Amino acid sequence: MIEAALAIAMAILAQPIAVIWGFPFGVWFAAPLIRQPRRAAAVLGLFVIVAVLPCLGHYGRLVKAYGRPAPPIAKMIDSASFGFGQTMDSLLVHSASEIASPSYKVNALIMSSINQISGALGWSEHRADTVLYYTPVDLPVDADEVSAGNPLHFVIAVASLIAALWWLVRGRARTLGLYSLCGVAGYLLFVSLVRWNPWVTRYHMPVLFALSPVVGIVGTELRRIRPLVEFLALVLCVSSWPFLVGNTHRPLLPRPYLLDDPIKTMFEWRPNMLAPYTSVIGHIRDKRCHQIGLLPLDDHYFHLDPWEFPYWYMLRDELANGGRIEDVFPEQPPAATGYALGQFYPGQSPVAYPLGPFHPSCIVVMKPGEPLPAFAYDGAEWIEAYRSGPIALYEKRVGN
Repeated sequence: MIEAALAIAMAILAQPIAVIWGFPFGVWFAAPLIRQPRRAAAVLGLFVIVAVLPCLGHYGRLVKAYGRPAPPIAKMIDSASFGFGQTMDSLLVHSASEIASPSYKVNALIMSSINQISGALGWSEHRADTVLYYTPVDLPVDADEVSAGNPLHFVIAVASLIAALWWLVRGRARTLGLYSLCGVAGYLLFVSLVRWNPWVTRYHMPVLFALSPVVGIVGTELRRIRPLVEFLALVLCVSSWPFLVGNTHRPLLPRPYLLDDPIKTMFEWRPNMLAPYTSVIGHIRDKRCHQIGLLPLDDHYFHLDPWEFPYWYMLRDELANGGRIEDVFPEQPPAATGYALGQFYPGQSPVAYPLGPFHPSCIVVMKPGEPLPAFAYDGAEWIEAYRSGPIALYEKRVGN
């Protein structure tokens, strides 16, 4: 139980969204309350303490930054519809991101196969509700730490799950089997609730942490190859150390980046963007624009051109008082812009918003070079009203 609690704690510490993964485990540990309430309450209390204590510093930092234990940006990745087909399709595309390779041909083959399977079974017809930015899923080739998959870890975890569940079927290792079932249930719950997005593999880290006891126990039980398993585990630990502590922009040694100001940490990779963001966000405040649309241009997912985190952080007070930020996709983009304003799936309705219809009072566009021509959206024509560097603020043309 202690090992399980520590695994869940590490999962939550990796990503606060891990509370989704932890829900099936909570149900499992709470189930004995029915028959043995006192003993179960003590066990569950110990589990909660062990799981929560390591995360207090991280959650305290989030509360200080956003006034809540989870950043408001989490709302934008909520799925807009649910069902068996949506879950199965999301399961495939989420898993595909984990096994993405550096080969364009291999990635194209993976996605082609998934699209054919999902299309034939009718699973992909709701991708407008389950894929962020409402664009075709594209696996990265030159991925960075934001969007890179974890093929080795993912394959090892899946193989360990299969072994553990097979043992459960055969009447062995019941506790390990039930723990594995909770891991599978958590993954299914996650893919049903969270839209696929370019950085979804970051949100998958919790399940890899949560499944570490399964991997460890299965590796220990495979006695014939146990020395090889232990050697490979040591190699993985040693090889990961430089990436863990030597990250140029987020170092843990000699001085942890967690002690820095959130703004400094946020703009560490792109300090030249601090002034444009600050200027445009100041203009949004001056205009009292509370319904803010963000137009993600160029579909360069993996360069994160439509970088949204600064808006969610700097406008947190406005968001706490009825403000809202959503991605918008003009259905009839201007013909001569040279940029894709949204590649829609044929035959599908416009993007659905989990929080209901969205009518922006201003739209932010990040586009270096020539300004984006006026465009139509939500029954009005939008024109550039203010610009700072590559970031422009668009407002409705007078009379709309």
